[in-house]
Amino acid sequence: MHHLQRPDQHAGVRPGTQQKGVLTCTSCGFVFISPRRPALSDEQIQAYYQKGGYRDPKGKRRDRSSPDRVKTAIGVKERARRRYRNICENQPRLVGKKGRVLDIGTNLGHFLGFMKEDGWDAHGCEPDKEHAAAGSKYYGISIDPLLYVFTQYAERSFDLICLSHVLEHCADARSVVRKMRCDLKDDGRIYIEVPTIDRPYGGDLDKFFWAEHLNYFSQNTLNALLIQEGYAMESTGYFGDFLWVVAKKEVGERGTVSFPCDDPTQVRGNVLYQQNLFLKEKVRQLEKRYAPVMKIWKGTRKTMIKGLKSLGLKSVLRRYMP
Repeated sequence: MHHLQRPDQHAGVRPGTQQKGVLTCTSCGFVFISPRRPALSDEQIQAYYQKGGYRDPKGKRRDRSSPDRVKTAIGVKERARRRYRNICENQPRLVGKKGRVLDIGTNLGHFLGFMKEDGWDAHGCEPDKEHAAAGSKYYGISIDPLLYVFTQYAERSFDLICLSHVLEHCADARSVVRKMRCDLKDDGRIYIEVPTIDRPYGGDLDKFFWAEHLNYFSQNTLNALLIQEGYAMESTGYFGDFLWVVAKKEVGERGTVSFPCDDPTQVRGNVLYQQNLFLKEKVRQLEKRYAPVMKIWKGTRKTMIKGLKSLGLKSVLRRYMP
């Protein structure tokens, strides 16, 4: 599916939502950011992460101030714990047979720490070299301080490869899953978790769409990409607002898919529907918070604007209350 490889190869694009720069391909239904950041080489991207360039949706950099950042990143560790628990509960067969596992973009190594504790031979790669060193030291596991494209693992060397909240950052998602297939044993499996256009953070589009995320997969478009790259889908589901997929490496001919994977009109309709629910909930919160004031002001526009500002919804104000 060449549409998922390069943004300039999308046919017949049109706005997927009211967000500027978010497009939906009318040929395959894939949602992506365009125009993207200035073209960077893999070397430049690695340098960006190694210097701590990564920022969250609020523009904050990773915490690099603590010398013992593995212990202080409690929230990150708890998310990793819940992720591994979710896998164990929903895919016991995936983790039942222990083997060699690779976690791509492992951050501080918390997820690998749980897997090592459960009997796995744990390995990881993380382009932020300080995070890689901290996690490797704390958990006693091998974490290569590299972008995945620069790793040189032996072919067919892993029983399981995990990729959580990484694929949405990749300008060339196809090459990543293709390399994963080379690194997998013939009976190996992958676990992928990504934010999904199916559930755009409960309709909070200003939080969902941001510069670090280039790709917005749905269940259908992610499945299509994996099938075309030689995987057989085994199971899929949602972990909160996130989509997860388990697929097995197929040996032999690769599968085919039919297009479009998603109807662009339905994708757009679903996103706007969820955004509408989100805004209605914010208004409900405003009415509850400012009920006494609104009785005095009789629900005037001035009161509503004040409430929206207090919730930090400046973008909503610009869009709906110019």
